[in-house]
Amino acid sequence: MDAEKPGLILRLLMKVDPGVFYWVVQLLKGAAAVADLLVLGPLFGRSFSHGPRDEQRMSRAVPSRRGAQLVQVLFRGTYSLLTNHTLDNFFYRHVAYVDPEYILEHDNVTLHGMTDRHAFFCVSDPAFDVYEMSSAPFLWIIQFFRAEKLVIVSHDVFNE
Repeated sequence: MDAEKPGLILRLLMKVDPGVFYWVVQLLKGAAAVADLLVLGPLFGRSFSHGPRDEQRMSRAVPSRRGAQLVQVLFRGTYSLLTNHTLDNFFYRHVAYVDPEYILEHDNVTLHGMTDRHAFFCVSDPAFDVYEMSSAPFLWIIQFFRAEKLVIVSHDVFNE
């Protein structure tokens, strides 16, 4: 895509206040939570953002082997690119529970942030270097836009 001549949709999106995208993410997360509670959980035994119940149980039973959750980023939103981003800024769906070693085994996985209960890592395209600062002045901004997936790890897993 030519950076000098963005397409029609991109030009329209550039005129929208970034806070709108944050609230779109919150609405999508709320709708997914309601769907999990009323439909997916009771009827299918799964969650949009946490996966099947049996996978959830296995990840809690052996956190050192399957204690990292891999999620696909579907949408993101923030009030300001300059603030620290949290999991609240991302709308995502569960992909799999993986061994926490996944983080160390892949060069395209970088620490993106911490919450009071989790550390989360950006998984970007392996062909893209998130440390290349020509597209943005700070690493967390590049990670925010280039995260294709996230790896979410509870602090308890690090203490084992």
